Amino acid sequence: MSRSLTLALAAALFAVVAATPSVQPRTDELWYVYYDRGLRALEKSRWSEAIAQLEQALKKSGKSSANARTYGMRFIKYFPSFYLGVAYYNKGDTDRALDYLKREAAGGEIRKSDTHRQQLEVLLSAASGPRADQAALQAAEANRRKELETKLAEGIALFQKGQFANALAVFEAVLSLDPTNAEAKRQKELVQRQALEAELKQVRVAAQPKRPTPARPGGPRPVTPPAPVTPPTPAPVTPAPATPAPVTPAPVTPAPVTPAPVTPAPQLPVVEKVPATPPPKDTAAAPPRPVVVAQPRPQAQPQKPPEQPAPAGGGGAVVPVPVPVTVPVGAAGEKEPEKQPEKAAPVTPAPIAPEPVAPAPVTPAPVAPAPEPALTEAALFEARAWEMIRRGKDLLAKGDYEGALGKFSLVLTLAEDIPTLPSQLIADAKTYRDAADGEIKRGAEARRQAELAAASQAARTPPQVAIITPTNLEEPVKDEIIRFQGAVVDNNGVSSVEVEVNGRRFGNVQAGASTRGVGVVARPASAVAASSQPTENKGTIVNFSHDVHLTQPVNKVVIRARNIYGLTTEQVAEVKLEVKRPKVWAAIIGIGDYQHQNVPDLDFTVADAEGFYDYLINDLAIPKENVFKLINGEATTQQIKTVLGTKLRQKAAPEDMVIIYYAGHGAPEQDAANLDGDGLEKYLLSWEADPENLYGSAFSMNEIANIFSRIQSERVVFIADACYSGASGGRTVFSSGMRLRGNEIKDNFLARLSGSGKGRVILSASSANEPSQERSDLGHGVFTYYLLEGLKGAADGNRDGVITVDEVYEYVADKVPAETGQTQHPVRKGEVEGEIILGRARTT
Repeated sequence: MSRSLTLALAAALFAVVAATPSVQPRTDELWYVYYDRGLRALEKSRWSEAIAQLEQALKKSGKSSANARTYGMRFIKYFPSFYLGVAYYNKGDTDRALDYLKREAAGGEIRKSDTHRQQLEVLLSAASGPRADQAALQAAEANRRKELETKLAEGIALFQKGQFANALAVFEAVLSLDPTNAEAKRQKELVQRQALEAELKQVRVAAQPKRPTPARPGGPRPVTPPAPVTPPTPAPVTPAPATPAPVTPAPVTPAPVTPAPVTPAPQLPVVEKVPATPPPKDTAAAPPRPVVVAQPRPQAQPQKPPEQPAPAGGGGAVVPVPVPVTVPVGAAGEKEPEKQPEKAAPVTPAPIAPEPVAPAPVTPAPVAPAPEPALTEAALFEARAWEMIRRGKDLLAKGDYEGALGKFSLVLTLAEDIPTLPSQLIADAKTYRDAADGEIKRGAEARRQAELAAASQAARTPPQVAIITPTNLEEPVKDEIIRFQGAVVDNNGVSSVEVEVNGRRFGNVQAGASTRGVGVVARPASAVAASSQPTENKGTIVNFSHDVHLTQPVNKVVIRARNIYGLTTEQVAEVKLEVKRPKVWAAIIGIGDYQHQNVPDLDFTVADAEGFYDYLINDLAIPKENVFKLINGEATTQQIKTVLGTKLRQKAAPEDMVIIYYAGHGAPEQDAANLDGDGLEKYLLSWEADPENLYGSAFSMNEIANIFSRIQSERVVFIADACYSGASGGRTVFSSGMRLRGNEIKDNFLARLSGSGKGRVILSASSANEPSQERSDLGHGVFTYYLLEGLKGAADGNRDGVITVDEVYEYVADKVPAETGQTQHPVRKGEVEGEIILGRARTT
C-alpha cells in the first residue's frame, strides 16, 4: 500500500472523530482534552504532538479502547491505541505502530461492523511489511477521487436546484466513501442549514395568529347611537283614515285629542333612529323601515338627552312609539323617575303640532357569539411539532428515511427553542430520529457494499491463485516438510498473501515482503511465463514460496490472497503424509544377586525387570529381537555399554522410540567437581560393581548421559527403580567412610540426564534423598508395581485406550506416596514435543 493512500486512509479516520462538535471539557474528564488535541494534531500531520496527546489521553482514561465512550451528553468513538498506531506508523516507527495496532486488534473494541475495523486490518498489513506497488495504488486512488468529484458535482447541482433531500443523500454517499472530504462536509452542512431554515420558515408562517373576523350570527347589527337632534316642525297634517307609515306594529287612526297636561312616563320609549347618512348603494332605493325593539327593562333609568343642534341638512324623523307600561312611582326597589317639565299643547282636530321631545337614544347591546380563544405561540408550535412527527412516521413507514430524519430533527430543533414542549413529544422525536438515522446508515453501508460488489463484477475481480508445486497432491508425500510455490495475480494490485496450515496462519504480509518462510515478490504480470500464471496478463503478479511442515496424516493448506480493494480468494489443498510406523527398542536391566560381598542382594529387582519385559512383549507386542534383557550376571559393565552405546545406537532410527529400564542398586560418591551442586556423583551399579571403586566399576550419570547422546532416536524414556540416599529398606550402597549429613543429595542429575538430547524423559522411583522401597506383599518394588499397574490401563485417565508418559507419572505420583506413608515420591524430568505413548489399556 502506498504511503499516500495510507495517509489518506488515516486522515479519513481522523475526520470522522474531528468532525464531532467540540464540547467544553470538564475538569473531571481531562482525558477528552488530550484526546481531542491528539486528533487535531493528526489532522495536521503533527505526529509527535499527536503521540504525546494520545498517550496522555490513554493514561488519564485508563482504557485502551471503547467503541462508545460517554462524555457529558455525547458519545464518541474512543480508539487511542488505534490512532497511536497511525501516528507512529506515519512517523516511521513501524515497530511501535505495530505494537499499538495489535493491542487494538487484540482488545476487540472495534466491532466488525465499524468502518475502523477494515482500516485497522489494512494498517496492520501496512505496518507488518514494506509498501505495495506505488503505481498501481496511485492509479486506483486517482480513479477513486475522480469518482468522488463526479458525485460531489452532482450533489451541488441538486442543491442549487433546491432538491435538498436528494443533494443530502449524494453528499452522504460521498462521505461514506471518503470521510475526509472537506467540500462534501461543507456542502452537507449548507444543505442541512438551508433545509432547516426553509422548514422553520414554513412553521413560523403557519404558526402566526390570524386576526379574527367578528361574526354576525343573526343578531342585530350594532348601531352606534347618533347624536340627539331637535326635530323640525312638521307641516300640518290633515287627519285621514290612512295609516301613517312610521307607526308600528299596526295602522293607527288618529282621533281628536283633548289638550291636557303631559305627564312623562317613568321610562322613555324605545325608538328607532333613521340614519341621517345615505344608505349603501345596493339599498339606497329601499325606504327606511321602522324597527320594533323589545321593551327595556323597568330598572333602566331614563336618560336626559343632551341639547345639541340638529345637523345641517336635516336628519331623520324620530317617531315616538307609545309604551303602554306604567310603573308606579315609589315602587319597592325602584327609583322615582325624574319629572319632566310639563308642557301643555292645545290639541284640535286641526293639524297636530307634536311637542319637540328629544328622548335619549337607547342602543340595544349587540348580540355576538363568544369569540374563540386565541392559540398561544407555544400551543401552535406544539401542534405543529406533533404534525411533523406524524408526517415523519409516515415517511419512515414509506422508507423515506432522509425525509423522516429531517422531520424528527426539526422537532428536536424546535424543542431547543420552546422548552414547554411535552417530554413525551421530545422522547418520541428522539426515538424515531434514531430509528431513521440507523436505517440511513444501514442503507449507506448497503449501498457501499452494493457499489463494491458492482465494481468488483465490472472491473475489480478477486485475485487469482495458482499453486505450481507440489504438482501432484493426490499421492502421499514422504517428507514432513514440503515447499509450496505459486503465483497470485490481480488486475488492480495484490495487497497481501497468507498461508494457513492446519488452522495455523503463516505470513499475512504485504506484497513485496518475505517473512517467516513466506517469500512474496511483486512484479508486472507480463514478466511471468504464461505456463506458470493465471490467464489474465495484466495487473500485478505476486510469487509466493512457503515451506509447509506436515504434522498430520492429512494436512489442509490454504493460500489466501487479498487485493487492494479487500477482495479475497482462497486456494485450498490437502496434502497426505505417508505415515512411517515407528519401532520400539528397549533395554531391560535387573540385578538382585551382586557379585561383590559388600553389595547386599535385593529381593524383587529381578521380578521387576521380568515383569516390565513381559509387559513389553505381551501387552505392547514388541518383537523380542527389539528388546535386550540383562539379568544378574548378564548385566556386566561391558554388556551394558555394548547394549546401550552400540546396539541401540545402530538399531534405533530417529523416528523410533527407545525405552531403558533399570532395577538395582544406586550409590553416591563424594566428588567436589560434580556439577549437581551437592558434591556427590551418582552411580548405577552393574553386577560386578565394587563399592570401594565405583568410578572404575559402575556407571556414573555422566557416562549414562554420554551414552544417551549416542542414541539417534528423538524419543528416549529412562526408568530407574533405584535410590541414592542409603535409607533403611532402600536400594542404595555406600562405600566405606561415606556418610550423608541431612538431605544433601539433589535431583539435578536427573535434569542433566534428560537434557542430553531432544525428547529425553526420566522417571525415577524416588527423589534423591528418599529410599526406593520393595515389599514382599507386592512381590515388587513399590514403584515398579504401580508402574506396571498404570501401564496396563489404570493410568488411562481420559479413557482413550493409550497411556502416555505424563499419565503414568501422575498415577505413580499419587499411588506410591500413599503406599509408603509419604516416604517415597517419584520424580519426572525432561520435556518432549507432543506426547510419548508408553502403553495401552487392556481390553476385556
